[in-house]
Amino acid sequence: MKTAVVNFKTTPEIKQRALENTKKAGIPLSLLLNNRLHQIANAKSLTLDFGAEEPSEMLIHDLEESKKDEKEGRVYKFDTADDSIAFLRSLRNKE
Repeated sequence: MKTAVVNFKTTPEIKQRALENTKKAGIPLSLLLNNRLHQIANAKSLTLDFGAEEPSEMLIHDLEESKKDEKEGRVYKFDTADDSIAFLRSLRNKE
């Protein structure tokens, strides 16, 4: 069987966690990645599942800030794009 080398970049932390998880499962990381490449190559569509992802500290912080902004009235909601454009123009005209 001919083989090809695939290189891609990821963070050292992600690589380490992936190695730990595949080791716990008793399979080499390369086997898992090769299996996924086969799935992608043979699929007529791709399904991405981010359900198991944990939000980052930055995302949690940003969501908390957004909630605070909304409670304090610093969030504007519009029914149409035209309404939002009119609002932005009104701000520009105040300058």
